[in-house]
Amino acid sequence: MAITFVGSAAIANTNSTQTRQVNGFLKDTGSGTDIMTAADVALDDVIILCTAKAATSNIPTTTPTAGIYSTAFSPIGSSIYSNGTSDALLHVWAAKITSLPSAATNVLLTIAASGGTTVAQTSVAFILRGVDFANLIALTGGAQRVDATGTASAVPDPPAVTPSGTVPWLMAIGAGAHTSIHSAYTIPTGLNTSFNHWRTVLNNTPSQKSNIGAGFLENWNSGTHGASPNCPPFGGGVTGAAASWAASVIVIPALAAGATGQMKVWNGSAWVAKPVKVWNGSAWVVKPLKYWNGSAWVVTPY
Repeated sequence: MAITFVGSAAIANTNSTQTRQVNGFLKDTGSGTDIMTAADVALDDVIILCTAKAATSNIPTTTPTAGIYSTAFSPIGSSIYSNGTSDALLHVWAAKITSLPSAATNVLLTIAASGGTTVAQTSVAFILRGVDFANLIALTGGAQRVDATGTASAVPDPPAVTPSGTVPWLMAIGAGAHTSIHSAYTIPTGLNTSFNHWRTVLNNTPSQKSNIGAGFLENWNSGTHGASPNCPPFGGGVTGAAASWAASVIVIPALAAGATGQMKVWNGSAWVAKPVKVWNGSAWVVKPLKYWNGSAWVVTPY
């Protein structure tokens, strides 16, 4: 199954005590302000949340709180920490939608406060369809995470990665920290430029200032993009002796072909996906199950 983009959001915690409830995800259709409705979300869609901090020490980031519509958030690999005068921290989590929101205003996740009066925190979140969630959070089945850090600059330089697996997407994430004012990151060459596929947000309010950006190289194949694609450094940001950056490239695995269009049945202990069969006049044959999402008939993502 091919991975497809559903929506994204950019969030800043502007002070040390503020938590942020997240619901206003944007689509990639119509305009850069096209807000998702509840009908745009499907069962088994995956939320990927990336959070950056700027601080003067390695302050742990609280795991985001999932809404009632998804699993709890699980980390994708370990957090990374770049130890400069101003320290950059980067964390990535994922959760899977398990029940459908009733309205676009339903909260899908809550991001905890940043952790100190001088600490800045920034986050970007994406919803994708067709992701192999189990392998993504376990970093198995073709999923990978490769990290890099640097100092004297808050301009991330994501590392190269050698993907494998079923038509994966590559996600490039960068975080920067400095005591000087940042400019917003701009999209590196090669990442998808569709509305809201690239998201960036900065927080210049506290004395430690945070910047984050993330986007995708979509439907990777070695013939087009090279066997070990390397995302160029981000644009924007700020340089200086006090600065630091952290960056990750994550290989997001797709569900295996044919793992869609099924229905879920209760097996006595859990809901499991099963193929749907119909009688064609001479035999029972598997047919994809579709549902109405408010504007079109779409195949179930499991």
